Amino acid sequence: GFCLNRPFPFFLFRTTMSKKRHLKVTPTPVNLAHLCVSEANSTQSPHSESALLEYSIHTCSTLMQDELRTVFPSGFSDYKKLLIVPTFQPTSTSLLMFTDESEKEKNLKLAVFKQWAEKIIAELKNRGHWGDYADPPTGLLENSDRGAQPYSDVNGIEHLLPCEITTVGQCECRIANHPKWGVACYPATLFSTAPLEVLQEVVEAVSTV
Repeated sequence: GFCLNRPFPFFLFRTTMSKKRHLKVTPTPVNLAHLCVSEANSTQSPHSESALLEYSIHTCSTLMQDELRTVFPSGFSDYKKLLIVPTFQPTSTSLLMFTDESEKEKNLKLAVFKQWAEKIIAELKNRGHWGDYADPPTGLLENSDRGAQPYSDVNGIEHLLPCEITTVGQCECRIANHPKWGVACYPATLFSTAPLEVLQEVVEAVSTV
């Protein structure tokens, strides 16, 4: 998930050039107020930044494939077609806060992401394409068979995007530091083997009122 203390694969130190080569859709903000659960709508304006989700789309590098082979089931083989969609939602407080209010907000962000992701996956399936996402709290694939290891949003973000990673606490928990929102953001990741233009079209359609 978004705060996972795992051995640090060497490929996460790849150059910025490698990140740019695999970046196919630059970070794009969309307003998801139309998808927010009713409880979330009561606490955020449809025009406020709190309703935003930022996504980008990346191809899967050979080195990233090595990491994902432990996350995806052994029968999965479409790594060359795999597209990775890391997302961020801004939060009012740091993810490192563990108050009742911060936990409530994390749950709301999770609900919004899952609703958005499930709509994308359903539409991709209608078009004959596979998609799934890693459940942020556990790192496990939500709708597919699972591999031996959970997916780390933080590791993926570090490999794919020019984000700093903050290490905190005695457990050395690693958390993504968004260029605009810092550690006050909720990351989550979607995957698909659809062609880039199809995935982008579906994401844009689901993200539009």
